[in-house]
Amino acid sequence: MSVCVIDTSAIMAYLNQEKGADTSEDWLDQGAAISALCIHETMANLVRKNIDRESALEMIEALGLDTFPLDFILAVEGGALIAVTQSKGLSHGDSRSGMGGDR
Repeated sequence: MSVCVIDTSAIMAYLNQEKGADTSEDWLDQGAAISALCIHETMANLVRKNIDRESALEMIEALGLDTFPLDFILAVEGGALIAVTQSKGLSHGDSRSGMGGDR
C-alpha cells in the first residue's frame, strides 16, 4: 500500500528540481501513489516541454508510482471537491489526487 497520494505539481517539482523537490523525493522514496489523471497531466507537461513521448514515459515509469484508475464515480466525487479546493488554489487534478485511497 502506498504511503501517500501525490499530484502533478509534486512530480514536476521533483523532475525539474524546483521548490518542493526534496519533499517530493521523500514521498517518492517512501512509495507514493498517483491518479491516472495526474499521469495524464504530467505526460502533457513533459511533452509541452519538448520531451519526446518515449523519454517522458521512461521518466514517469522510473518514478515507480502506484497508479490508480479514475472511474466515473471518482471523477464525479473529485469534480465536486472543487467547491472546497478552489479557495485553496488547488486544481481539478489536485482535488482528485487527494482521493486516492477511497476505493
